[in-house]
Amino acid sequence: MSRSISHKRLRAPAPPGGFEFDEAAAARAVGFFAEVLRHTKGEWAGEHFALAPWQEPIVRNIFGWKRPDGTRRYRRVYIEVPRKNGKSTLVAGLALYLLYADREAGAEVFSVAADREQAGIVFEQAKAMAELEPDLVAVSEIYRRSIVVSATSSTYRVLSADVPTKHGLNAHGVLFDELHAQPTRDLWDVLTTSTGARRQPLVVAITTAGYDRQSVCWEVHEYARQVRAGVIDDSSFLPVIYAAEPGDDWTDEAVWRKANPGLGITPRTSPPWCCCSRSRTAATRSSAASGCRNRACESGSSATVCPTMPGRATGFSS
Repeated sequence: MSRSISHKRLRAPAPPGGFEFDEAAAARAVGFFAEVLRHTKGEWAGEHFALAPWQEPIVRNIFGWKRPDGTRRYRRVYIEVPRKNGKSTLVAGLALYLLYADREAGAEVFSVAADREQAGIVFEQAKAMAELEPDLVAVSEIYRRSIVVSATSSTYRVLSADVPTKHGLNAHGVLFDELHAQPTRDLWDVLTTSTGARRQPLVVAITTAGYDRQSVCWEVHEYARQVRAGVIDDSSFLPVIYAAEPGDDWTDEAVWRKANPGLGITPRTSPPWCCCSRSRTAATRSSAASGCRNRACESGSSATVCPTMPGRATGFSS
């Protein structure tokens, strides 16, 4: 899955505040994926992890932008992207970089989700990646639910909302998978505040869209949307939202691509075409039978791109 991507095109314009873009740091992070990590599943299993065009700018921005004191500019990242676009693989790679390559002594890195099974998805991918690289195996002890790097006294392990206690942590990296599924904001609050003693901590929340507007995910989604729009000035927060907009035509392939940045890579183009065709047929039959219009398909909100399409942008409407 080799690609030629111009790094200059991926760099955001320099903001005010004394921030500088460290090209070497950005290239180092991208290189860790491409040279150290390998895919573990599907048609690319065993191949080096060349970041997809939508993934690379995220990695470059996270690790490339620096504050005047040389530490990372971004401390929190919110990534909202539909399913089947490769989000779990990206987060697994980020976790391993924070553990092995971020030059943080005693790093504590956590994969977090609403339950043990979901939390284990990212960790299992990261674990499988680490086991494929002899250089990583040589410097770490890999267990069922944790990875330990003794030379730096660093650990990477799984946490979930159903674990009784999460206090007393000193997190360097926190990777929240499917933030929309968190039953309360308790775990978010505990872990985001556990980073206070770290020099350049990183909290990444990656999620498909949710439905509950009383949830912590909705709160972070709205915050991210306002940072992106310039309503909130927060130079430490990186918002990344892939979704359809109100009024978009869910049958338009350009809308699918806007909401699904990995379309053509993961997911492939054929499933959305097939699902959209089935949805159109179902909508036509429903309309003919009831004499009314299909409200879900014509809502014009980001809650609906294609009702059954893998990777559909469902949930929150902007």
